Amino acid sequence: MDSNKKQDCLDGIICDAEKCEYNDSRKCYASSIKVEHGNATTSSETECSTFKNNTSNQ
Repeated sequence: MDSNKKQDCLDGIICDAEKCEYNDSRKCYASSIKVEHGNATTSSETECSTFKNNTSNQ
């Protein structure tokens, strides 16, 4: 894990964004997140505004 990442993952968050800098083994290590799409009825219809592209995962 990158030393710039927060050491604690966010409880209850399963991250599917494979190229996100904060994703490590489907755990989110961002200090906080903002999930958008107010009309979503399933988790697959949501979008994380905290996403930060990890160019080393390409």
